Amino acid sequence: GGGKSNSLSILELFSMLEYILGIRIKYKSLPPRQSDQKVFIADISKAKALIGWEPFVSKGEGMVRILDWSEYLAS
Repeated sequence: GGGKSNSLSILELFSMLEYILGIRIKYKSLPPRQSDQKVFIADISKAKALIGWEPFVSKGEGMVRILDWSEYLAS
């Protein structure tokens, strides 16, 4: 929930993962399902107005932290 500046598409996510992990992700592009949302961006304006919350971790740093955390759990 980081607002528009922290949103990314699934292809941008794949690209980020490929870069961070040094791998190539193989995927198959399929047509969207009828129920798929084209875009979803969490609105953080209420949290910002009520408690002054704003994201302070970038997309890239957040991804590295999640990957580090998941490696920790796997060991």
